[in-house]
Amino acid sequence: MSATFYVVRHARTAPDGRPSREWQLSEEGERQARELALATFWERVHAIYSSPEPKAVATISPAAARHRLPVVTLGCLREVRRPARWIPDYEAEVRCFFEGAHEGWESLADTRTRMRSCLERILEEAAGDVAVCGHGLSLAAWMSSLSGGQQDPFDLWRSVGFCGVAVVRDGRVVTGFVCPRQVY
Repeated sequence: MSATFYVVRHARTAPDGRPSREWQLSEEGERQARELALATFWERVHAIYSSPEPKAVATISPAAARHRLPVVTLGCLREVRRPARWIPDYEAEVRCFFEGAHEGWESLADTRTRMRSCLERILEEAAGDVAVCGHGLSLAAWMSSLSGGQQDPFDLWRSVGFCGVAVVRDGRVVTGFVCPRQVY
């Protein structure tokens, strides 16, 4: 079965000293989630699959409520595993991850395998088009692998705005990450 994935990166967070997997949305992130719920693509979505992290679930909850869509949380949609500590030069650390040279983090290859397997499972279950809500690193790792090496994963990650939406159809990226109002 063929399906379109509306791929959503969680809305802006409010780092508060806890591990990033526990972060909640900031006030701006809550506004972004409400705006996301108004996007027209939801009319074509049959279900929402989300990372279980609070920031991802909070991002898609307004859309799920507004459009009466079921939400399935899947651990395989979580962010890249990495130590739960503050990282002063996060961009440099991310570059190391995408270059495959980062000790202590889930590897790029393992992330891609996990995400590919997860999205294939969703495709098997899907009764039509779905929304998938996740995280910048893991989504960029997966989506860059769809381009056959044409898309630099680090550059893709840098282009993924908070609450950005991309469209993937038949294993190809149709639309890169844009604001939800630009997805039709």
